[in-house]
Amino acid sequence: MYDNSFSRSSKTLGLLGLFCSFFSLFWFSFIFGALAIILALLSKGDRIKFCRNARTGMIAGITALVIQCSVIAISFYSILYIPEYREQFKTTFYQMYEQMYGIPFEDSYPEFLDDLGISL
Repeated sequence: MYDNSFSRSSKTLGLLGLFCSFFSLFWFSFIFGALAIILALLSKGDRIKFCRNARTGMIAGITALVIQCSVIAISFYSILYIPEYREQFKTTFYQMYEQMYGIPFEDSYPEFLDDLGISL
């Protein structure tokens, strides 16, 4: 059947995006997955069907995007609705903030937090 460089690149990027989504390389999986889909669509041209490499790249790119979006959604859900994870996130955030800026988070924005009605 027909094959071109766009379809081969689509397959390669789709599989790279899938690999990155399994290892939580957040930005790479989005970039590779999106590029795989775009290149698969471009490789089709005016033909009716996709070639095998383009179809593989399209499926792998879509799967990579779905996996990564699911991981992000589960992470946000865990932080927002599970108290243990929320406390762990808050503790880690405060420690990182103090390491980066040298002052505790509570001391950096007291008026702002009081205006919002947030007590720490």
